[in-house]
Amino acid sequence: MRRTSAVGGIGLYAALGWLVAASASGQPARPANPTRPLCSARMSGTSATPSSDAVAIADLRWRLDEYVALKRQVQAGIRPLHVTADAAAIRQSVDQLTTALRMARAGARQGDIVPPPVAGYLRAQIATAIDGEDVEKVIAALGEDEEQSLVSRTRCPAVNMRYPGSGPVATIPPAILRALPRLPPDLSYGFIGTTLILWDMDAGVIVDVVPDALSAAAGRTR
Repeated sequence: MRRTSAVGGIGLYAALGWLVAASASGQPARPANPTRPLCSARMSGTSATPSSDAVAIADLRWRLDEYVALKRQVQAGIRPLHVTADAAAIRQSVDQLTTALRMARAGARQGDIVPPPVAGYLRAQIATAIDGEDVEKVIAALGEDEEQSLVSRTRCPAVNMRYPGSGPVATIPPAILRALPRLPPDLSYGFIGTTLILWDMDAGVIVDVVPDALSAAAGRTR
């Protein structure tokens, strides 16, 4: 059986059409802001049947490959940025990629890249990585930066949301980072509060989220 695309509601041709129009007008339109869901692990389907670690990792890698392939197609329609110190030109190039990529994934939803079984695997890996540590202290450390803490309290990360915006990027404890599957060079893990995010560093866009990523670890300490 042929697998369908996992990157969620691809609007690639619409995105490429926008790029042509934007180049002609010089005034690119912004896609609508994505709906911000409640920060709830239930949205990640924690009740789904667990898969083996190998299956979860293979599924995640396939979905990441699909995302990277889409991104490459989007980038092919954008004028490449030559080496420059012009901050405005760099910002414009990044904005073009951000907008086009968000339009190409306009129908993306939580779980398209990290489906429920994979989300469960990531939570378990994080729990193992910080086993024996005070989870409350880990949570506090993730939001120890005052501005990051404010972002955590006031915003719920969602797919296609811009990140990090004007705020700081939370540092992930090395033990957690080592326990998580390796990502393509374009992508990185991050935390907003206790939500684990996968974000595209080139475009500054959240690709997928895992709410309550520390819930399994908290359960072990009770």
